[in-house]
Parts: sequence; structure tokens; C-alpha cells
Amino acid sequence: MDYSYTPRDFLYVPHDVWRTYEDACKILPVSPAGSAVISRRCLEDLLLSLGHTQRSLAKQIRSATKTDRPGGMAGTYTAYADMIRCIGNLAAHPFMTSNGLRSFEVEYEDAHWCLE
Repeated sequence: MDYSYTPRDFLYVPHDVWRTYEDACKILPVSPAGSAVISRRCLEDLLLSLGHTQRSLAKQIRSATKTDRPGGMAGTYTAYADMIRCIGNLAAHPFMTSNGLRSFEVEYEDAHWCLE
């Protein structure tokens, strides 16, 4: 299986956001978890560039659901954005179980989905 990933070209995406996305693409073959974390960061950068300046990504996503303002997202995209947020959070932060501290194992397919 070929684990490389070629970044897509997007029109109208701020250069800094695209560079973050490109970083997530480059690291995917080496670290799916790292790619998922950077994908989350890319989403946050994109929402910030669209004027959603709330203190948490979850609040930024909620703000973006208001499609009556510039930078708004339709419901389907809101659900996708929240999934990227969750996968990135799980990849970045360990959690406590009855057996001790654990980390979420991000599969290649999950990180790839975040990039798509």
C-alpha cells in the first residue's frame, strides 16, 4: 500500500492555511497521529482566517454554523469539522483508563480522511 499523499490545490485558501495543510500531507506517511493533529490545526487556522475568533475550536465551529454570515458552513461540513477536531484532539492528548494513561491510535485511514 502506498502511504504517500499529494496535497490538493485549493482556490481561495490563504497561503498560511495551505502551508499547514501541506505539512499535514507530508507527515502522513510517517505519523498518522501527527498528521491528524496538524489537520486539526489547519482547520483552526482556516476558521480564524474566516473571522471565527472564539477561544476554542469547538466554539469556532459552532460560530461557523451560522451560514447567514460570511465564512459560514452548511451542516454537513460542520459535522466534518467537528470530526477533524475530535480526531486531532484524541491524537494530541493522552487519556486515563483503569489500566493507566493511554493514547488514541490514529490509523492511516482516519488521518487521510481528515485531509480529504
